[in-house]
Amino acid sequence: MIIKIKTYNNYKDSNSQLSESSSSSSINIEDTVNKKDERLELEEISKGLIEILHNAGFTVESIFENEPSPIAEILGIETYVEEIIYKETKKLLVI
Repeated sequence: MIIKIKTYNNYKDSNSQLSESSSSSSINIEDTVNKKDERLELEEISKGLIEILHNAGFTVESIFENEPSPIAEILGIETYVEEIIYKETKKLLVI
């Protein structure tokens, strides 16, 4: 499953005119219900968060490849919680 997220930014250009820009990003989430990335179990986060990540189809790679904010929006959690998940995931990939 691919989820596309579009963000909008307001800024003033060199003529002090208010302008808007947008950017799109995609999060590729595996579209298999029974397949779980067992490496998520190694993260030092709560079992409930790990279950949410499994149910949403996230893998270590999909978390690491995306920034925390879109993932937080998808999961319906606070950004600071996703930042913790992201940091723990990064530890798994650095090892």
